[in-house]
Amino acid sequence: YSETPAIKSKVSSKSGKKGGLMSDISQLNYVLLRGQGENGALRTYYDKAFSLWQSVWKQTFSELYGDASLFSNDFTRQSEVGALFQNERCVMLSFFRHVDASLQSVREDSYFQAWTESAFSKLQRDGSDILVGSNITLSPEVRGKNFFLPLKDLVLSLSVKNLLESGASAMTGTTRN
Repeated sequence: YSETPAIKSKVSSKSGKKGGLMSDISQLNYVLLRGQGENGALRTYYDKAFSLWQSVWKQTFSELYGDASLFSNDFTRQSEVGALFQNERCVMLSFFRHVDASLQSVREDSYFQAWTESAFSKLQRDGSDILVGSNITLSPEVRGKNFFLPLKDLVLSLSVKNLLESGASAMTGTTRN
């Protein structure tokens, strides 16, 4: 897909330590990858993104359920995987799936199970091309830290940037604290 140096050009660069991490944004690179896989120059990014996702979620499932079983389809069935790299290390992921909310099969998707008809209609107010954001994944060593701004703000900013560049009518996602 693409390497996106826009994160470097749209935010003024700061140097030094903040929250235990270098906050020099020249070390950061945001890459948008196809969930189904990449070849060529993006293959290394894809492999590192998958490795981070797999290690974080296997550990999470093991702690929560005592079972580290994890299938790659939760990764590979995404339309896009946004991956933030600090130098060569993948430190953050967010998943994006494009759906056509006018399809009955989308309405019956388990993601929308708890949605009322009213809420689902409001989601489509500006069109049926919806971007579903999910699976925000942080490398354990960056949790609770800042780069040049809090990570939750960085995740949200990159997600909104992806929405605006995607042409989708709206984006939805489920959050937790």
